[in-house]
Amino acid sequence: MEERIKGAVQLVKQSIEINLRVNHLRAGPFGAGVAVVVNDVGIYWVNQDIAHAANGIAKSWSPSCPYAPLGIDALGILVELEEQND
Repeated sequence: MEERIKGAVQLVKQSIEINLRVNHLRAGPFGAGVAVVVNDVGIYWVNQDIAHAANGIAKSWSPSCPYAPLGIDALGILVELEEQND
């Protein structure tokens, strides 16, 4: 896994403020940042060393994370990561 993606995954894991067992992670480039999906439901976008919540589940797990900016959405992330895995 490329260093940028590893760093993004680490930032996301550090941002999670609840006792959560991480069973599954997917990550890959998305726009100018890196998308990270935790347990298939918590969707994050990391850019410039800031983890952003791309959906309400991620926000509930990581309340200190800002929401992702306009144009970065959970569905787009899921579709892009699925295409990258094909």
